[in-house]
Amino acid sequence: MAEIVSNSVLPANRESITLVTQDNLRLVGELALPISAKPKATILLLHPNPTGGGMMDSHLFKKAAWRLPALADVAILRWNTRGTTSAAGTSEGEYDQGVSEGLDFKAALQFAQNRGLENIWLVGWSFGTDVTLMHGNVDPVQGAVLFSPPLMWSKPEHLQTWADSKRPLLALVPELDDYLKPVEAKEKFAIVPQCEVIGIPECRHLWVGEKFVRIAWNLALKEIRPELPEGVEPPPPKRRGRPRKIKPELPEGEQPKRRGRPRKQPTDGVVRVPKKRGPRQKKEPLDPEAKKTYMRNYYHKKKSCIECDGCNQTFTYIASLKHHRETNSLCLMRRLGLLWNQLKEHEPLHATYLPFTTSIEQEFERSAKIIGKMRKPRGKRFKKPPGLEETQNSAQENQ
Repeated sequence: MAEIVSNSVLPANRESITLVTQDNLRLVGELALPISAKPKATILLLHPNPTGGGMMDSHLFKKAAWRLPALADVAILRWNTRGTTSAAGTSEGEYDQGVSEGLDFKAALQFAQNRGLENIWLVGWSFGTDVTLMHGNVDPVQGAVLFSPPLMWSKPEHLQTWADSKRPLLALVPELDDYLKPVEAKEKFAIVPQCEVIGIPECRHLWVGEKFVRIAWNLALKEIRPELPEGVEPPPPKRRGRPRKIKPELPEGEQPKRRGRPRKQPTDGVVRVPKKRGPRQKKEPLDPEAKKTYMRNYYHKKKSCIECDGCNQTFTYIASLKHHRETNSLCLMRRLGLLWNQLKEHEPLHATYLPFTTSIEQEFERSAKIIGKMRKPRGKRFKKPPGLEETQNSAQENQ
């Protein structure tokens, strides 16, 4: 048998049909029959809620119509309930929360009987399980399988009718279902003694994934056609590439051979035991000043030191010294003071300038004190110290 994937379509006689209900509504549907022989069973599929996207082409039912006629010799009858649209078309009427949908089910059941189909089983999914429980307990239905039953529209009296009829009932409940968990399902289906509730691990309400599609239909076919040995699960897919080597079983006590170059054996016959390393000794953290000095010496050990002639501060690069001279106001005042002292020592001052020397020296001292107390923010323009304008005005008055 060829490998079956999610979109595999196996041979079958498929026929588009139209169902007519008692209230004269026309419903679109499809009948799939096996090619080789007469069907051993007939499955009527009742789809999920159309308000949530449910239809006859929902993936569980579409894949059943594609595969089961060829794999299990069963007939698949599916249809769109009133007001539901799919690729096959739109059924007439309006959605009625499972009440009038009973007429749609009766039309499908009558169609199956008219075609001479036997051993009729119902398979409902979500909303379709409530329609099955509400209207499916009639002759000639043999039993029903429920996928993800929410029990939202059906009532306990509907379950009681199934208990009285003793028709087989199988409920497959995902463990991660959003509406009804397996534990709650067992409590609610307890009034139906012949109902078997099976929890499906890691599965959600919509049965997404090829793995869960096969689990659902294998369990359903074990109930519908118990004579099938292993359901319809296809063989595992073939492994691509080189076949995997099977390791031979070793006798007890024997170890597998080591790969690679064999270890050198000691020539003197002495077995050497590797030394055990002790715990690592944590180094004491360096003093911040010592670390700063170490990093300066590490990065600048090959650099020449340049000294500022104003404040005697050393620099490694000429660009640093130039930036210092242009931006450091205190250093600028010291250099101006040195120039002023040199001017007084080497050139005699004119008699007219003598009254201003004292005031100029005082302004130098005052400005140096003010600038020394200030902190110049990096990257911003230098602001005039407070009182500088008053000082300039007083100097002009003295002149």
